[in-house]
Amino acid sequence: MREILNEICEYFKYKEKNFVVFTENDVRIEGWFKGELLMLFKEMKDNNRIKNFDREVSRFSDGKRFQVDFSITTNDDVERFIEIKSLSIGQKKKTPRNLSFYFRDDNLGVINDLKKFKQLKNCQEKYIMLFVYPNPKIDKWQKMIKKLKEFEELKEFEELKELKLDIITDINDFNDNYYIAFMKVQFENKGER
Repeated sequence: MREILNEICEYFKYKEKNFVVFTENDVRIEGWFKGELLMLFKEMKDNNRIKNFDREVSRFSDGKRFQVDFSITTNDDVERFIEIKSLSIGQKKKTPRNLSFYFRDDNLGVINDLKKFKQLKNCQEKYIMLFVYPNPKIDKWQKMIKKLKEFEELKEFEELKELKLDIITDINDFNDNYYIAFMKVQFENKGER
């Protein structure tokens, strides 16, 4: 998966001017990111770098239907789910969307995707990809990640108690205009990944 992630990061490096315009206009363009990923995944499949991909994938687990942004099957026949989030945090138009806005317990944020992945048991690997623009200050980013990693101490997030996040990308590898945070999501109960 590291090779795929490197290719995604390289691809978006050439789209940096878009992040600047998105920040200046304080907009969340999640559909744009999904469209760009569709183009990249199609190219990767056409060139045999991945076996298959699908978007807006429906899966059932414990009688419930879940929808995931992307499913990628790599050449080793491992299916991986990826949820995408667009985090516009520049507040150039005085919107309330700072970094913590996206880490609230609501239907739109990162916590909702974590809860979905907790319930969705029939997938080998699960990832969340955050397109954060501009690149957040390191201390604020680390504070948000610490909050995610401390769920077992927070009573209201009992369902995320076994959460284990592996942050794969380093915030320092990106410039001031954006950060692609790629996180592997696992839950440590009953051997589940």
